[in-house]
Amino acid sequence: EEVDGVTVVRNPDEPLYGNDVFVIEEELEISDRGSEEYFIFNYINYLAVDNAENIYVVDTRERHVNVFDSNGGFLGTIGRAGQGPGEFGRISSIRINAHDELVVIDSSQRKIHFFPLGGDFLRSENLGTILGKIQGMFGPRSWSLYFDSKENRYIRTAIFDLKKVHFEVLKWDNET
Repeated sequence: EEVDGVTVVRNPDEPLYGNDVFVIEEELEISDRGSEEYFIFNYINYLAVDNAENIYVVDTRERHVNVFDSNGGFLGTIGRAGQGPGEFGRISSIRINAHDELVVIDSSQRKIHFFPLGGDFLRSENLGTILGKIQGMFGPRSWSLYFDSKENRYIRTAIFDLKKVHFEVLKWDNET
């Protein structure tokens, strides 16, 4: 109803669609409480799922990727803490790309690491050059890296001014 030029919406006494609009039922639990492999997650930051429905999970206190099958069974880990090939400082994102590779964004090392879904390290790409340009252009920033279906890369940056925060999306050409 309109009250003094303002639209007022009131909830009815009874739910409009009944009591059960939707029901959440557990379909999968990754813990396997009865076996040696018992997982208690601190905080799941990122996860990805491949075409075989294997689940790749990053926990804040871990510097590797845990891999589980579609039934929640533990398959192994990918990567480890460190600064060498296939090692991580701080994982800030993971995804499965169009080439069936696990892509791990390491924000502290400013690298993108690539692994086949089996887990052996393939290669790394350095983000330092593009991130240096971003930092130098506008001062302190927060950033996230995204890929589209054609593996083009986009960096979302936050620009912090004294009065406001705004965002930009930059397409990254790997050749520059």
